[in-house]
Amino acid sequence: MGKLAKPPGQRLVKRMSTRTKGLIIAPLGLFLFSAGLCVFSVAAEANHAGAPFRQWFYGGRIV
Repeated sequence: MGKLAKPPGQRLVKRMSTRTKGLIIAPLGLFLFSAGLCVFSVAAEANHAGAPFRQWFYGGRIV
């Protein structure tokens, strides 16, 4: 059986420098972290307001 060709995206990522990969990954990480904080704060606000357990738990889990 012949060798399979790599997907074009995999070759593109392999050729990128570490700096370029960091410039792409860093904003995505910041966005996901910020979105998580928003979900957490909405859940905390609902918990503090006395909302039923399921309503705030499904919005985010408070530790």
